[in-house]
Amino acid sequence: MGNQRARSRGLRHGTRNLFSRGHREHGTLNTTTYLRTFRVGDYVDIKVNSSQQKGMPYLQYQGKTGIVWNVTPRAVGVEINKTIGGRIARKRIHVRIEHVQHSRCREDFIARRAVNDKAHHEAKLAGKKIVTKRAVTGAPREGFELTNVKTELLTPIPYDIVREGIKYNLLATDRFGLCNGKKIVTKRAVTGAPREGFELTNVKTELLTPIPYDIVREGIKY
Repeated sequence: MGNQRARSRGLRHGTRNLFSRGHREHGTLNTTTYLRTFRVGDYVDIKVNSSQQKGMPYLQYQGKTGIVWNVTPRAVGVEINKTIGGRIARKRIHVRIEHVQHSRCREDFIARRAVNDKAHHEAKLAGKKIVTKRAVTGAPREGFELTNVKTELLTPIPYDIVREGIKYNLLATDRFGLCNGKKIVTKRAVTGAPREGFELTNVKTELLTPIPYDIVREGIKY
């Protein structure tokens, strides 16, 4: 009988409810499914129809929206953005037309674009200039409101590569003691009071001379 406790890892594992059809939606597919027209550049939604097992996409692409990049007699090529770890990869897959449908994600944009074009045309005929950019409405989010703040204009200073190069060359010559033919010390000096617990008072310095190591004498001693 095989291992009865093994977990299935097939291409359709865990899709009993994901790919199941809704109530009163079982049976033969409608004729309109095969009469839809797909063109390159159209936005489509991937929605698997389990009554057609051929050309079925992998379960991770269920519910994704993509762009048609190829049209074949029985399928369409869809380009989808897939998140892999911390990056987004573009995936191109072919899916039968039973498993895709036209997306409505751009309906609001297309309608707003038509209204804006009409408004710009009417304003041009009237000799006026209008702005159709959408304005932010409503109160700002909590913690993002600034009060009693004065704006300050900052003007950037252009970068001069010649001047910067000369300055860094002078710093390099000063570092190696080559400035004006003199030898200088560029070591940073300690400034300020020492940290608490690191201050020594009434201490005499003593010079310690290292004794050379004699392996014969040390060997005899040990």
